[in-house]
Amino acid sequence: MPFALKQITQPSHEPVSLAEIKDFLRVSYSDQDDILNALITTARVSVEQYTRRILVNQQWMLVVDKFPGSWPFSYGFGATLLSPYREIHIPLCPLCSVDSFQYVDMNTGNLVTMTEGTDYQVSTGAEPGRLQPGYGQAWPISRWVLDSIQITFTAGYGDTQQSPVIGVDPPQPILHAIRMTVAHFYENREAQEMPGAVRALLDPYRVFDFAPVMNNWERFGR
Repeated sequence: MPFALKQITQPSHEPVSLAEIKDFLRVSYSDQDDILNALITTARVSVEQYTRRILVNQQWMLVVDKFPGSWPFSYGFGATLLSPYREIHIPLCPLCSVDSFQYVDMNTGNLVTMTEGTDYQVSTGAEPGRLQPGYGQAWPISRWVLDSIQITFTAGYGDTQQSPVIGVDPPQPILHAIRMTVAHFYENREAQEMPGAVRALLDPYRVFDFAPVMNNWERFGR
């Protein structure tokens, strides 16, 4: 099902500092600082896109057109209320929180705000993060218009650059992949892709199941 992602906030800092990169490259002068800062950002974004992981906390909005399993395909009462095919997956990891969950009401056309714990439940420990209707609930019927469901969420590892914490900061192989990517693009100014060694470091951390919603017809390929 079509979806869109919109970045709302930028990270407060880069996960690898300029000083770390200069030490890694054995660069002692400062006339390359602007280039290196740009390469650090480029490397971080490239790693985020490749792994579907956000390396420093950022706020994003996920927009889709309808709830999974929604009418007229399959509204999903009874046994399917907690079916995995009624889940909404947040396509960026790790999920920290769902900050806002709104949909366009079928009858009024107004945006309605849903309440976590009552209208929906969240699993932030899963990758990708998962949303399902609240216990005993079903997804409401949203108006059939484009972008009728808007979910604002925060994803990323913690803002702990000065005091690293395992499980909160990005894993060290990911940080080393950023250093290697910066070094690659610094030494090869016309390079267009990550080297294979970087991809080998990142492959264990890639998140593949990031389709946000699937209705029951799409489940069977209809």
